[in-house]
Amino acid sequence: MRKGALSLKKILILLTIVSFVLAGCAPKEATEQTEEAIKPIETVNVKVELTKNHVFSNTLQIPGEVKPFEEVMITSKIGGDVISIKAEIGDKVEKGQQLAKFDDTIYSLSLRKAKLGVESAQLSLNDAKKLYDNNKALYDQQVVSKNTFETYEKAYKLAAIGLETARADYSSARENYNYTTVKSPINGIVSIKDASVGENLGSGTHMFTVVNMDQAYIEAGISEMNVNKLEENMTVEVTLNSVPGVSYEGVITHIGPVPGPTNTYPVKILVKDTSQGMRSGMFATAQVALGGNQESLAVPKHAVQHKDGVDYVFIADGGQAKKIDVVLGLSDDDYYEVKSGLKEGLQLIISGQDMVDAGEAIKIQN
Repeated sequence: MRKGALSLKKILILLTIVSFVLAGCAPKEATEQTEEAIKPIETVNVKVELTKNHVFSNTLQIPGEVKPFEEVMITSKIGGDVISIKAEIGDKVEKGQQLAKFDDTIYSLSLRKAKLGVESAQLSLNDAKKLYDNNKALYDQQVVSKNTFETYEKAYKLAAIGLETARADYSSARENYNYTTVKSPINGIVSIKDASVGENLGSGTHMFTVVNMDQAYIEAGISEMNVNKLEENMTVEVTLNSVPGVSYEGVITHIGPVPGPTNTYPVKILVKDTSQGMRSGMFATAQVALGGNQESLAVPKHAVQHKDGVDYVFIADGGQAKKIDVVLGLSDDDYYEVKSGLKEGLQLIISGQDMVDAGEAIKIQN
């Protein structure tokens, strides 16, 4: 009897040990499976707005750069030492005003010599003409031979050529002498000064640049899709990033017939009044009113993303982000026209769109 009781006791002990082992393993696996099953799905917080129509003014915006109405690079016409500078950067100058002076000693002597050469050639011509006239009369009377007459005739012609040569030399010397005084060819402002007193400059060296900014051009480029919307003499409104709150009236003066290096057609816009801060090199935007406003489905510009030449947006669809490719059209400061891809009334993601991928879970927090 005692032996059977001990065997039963051993069995109970073994069962207890097994139960502890199972208690240490089975609940852990079950817990892990339960935690996995109830683990929350990560979501991205977004804000949305319903897609709707927007009224676009039918205007064409053309970016460009301000250029001077006139710009002249002044180079030395002669070589020599610069003895004075009469203009600095920013100075207003008038047409014909002196900007610099070269040492004219050599050129003055050359001019004097050339003048004397003209006087000498004139005297020689006068003497040759007298001899020619006398011998022509004698030849007509058959007093002198034809050879004799032709000798004096040739001398007279050579003297005439000599005078013309001397006069040309004098004109050249006078021109070189005049070039010792460097003058502005236009009314304007000195924008560049490359010469200094004491420098010895060769002919053709750049000395000054003078620009006329009383008027200005906006130089721009227009795509082939829009070039035929423009016409010469169209009035445009010009604004500058660096001069906020100010607009300028411009007129299209040139539309290029062939595209330039950037595959856009060159356009020039004349601005006649630049008095309110317009300067060469500033970035400009010309707005051309094409007439008639247009109401179209639109999305905020910041909601549109771009990749590999494709424009796309995200909408909220059943708790997930849905990516939709769109084709854009007109634009203004805040909106793009959507020509295809969307319809009115969709929940467009306007905040958090750069944090989601297609199919990702989202939570709307407007």
